[in-house]
Amino acid sequence: DRRILHSEPEYSGKVLINVYRIQNKPVGFSVFYPKELLEGNILFIAVDKDYRKQGIARKLTLNAIDELQKRGSQVIRLWTRAENVRARKLYE
Repeated sequence: DRRILHSEPEYSGKVLINVYRIQNKPVGFSVFYPKELLEGNILFIAVDKDYRKQGIARKLTLNAIDELQKRGSQVIRLWTRAENVRARKLYE
């Protein structure tokens, strides 16, 4: 199910996007949002294949967690497909 985030009313005005840049070139991003009063979700973390294995995904993940905690999230959920083994290793 591929939905466009901005067309979903539940995400309206809530979605946060962080972009990681190297020499002003975007090489990764994270998308996350506070879902309820004490809960937040991390929807996407992606890094350009040429910049992987440099700790960028970890930095984006930790930044998303920090930003959600600043907004009151005490429970943070990160979603990924079960077959995405590389991502699951990062998140575990």
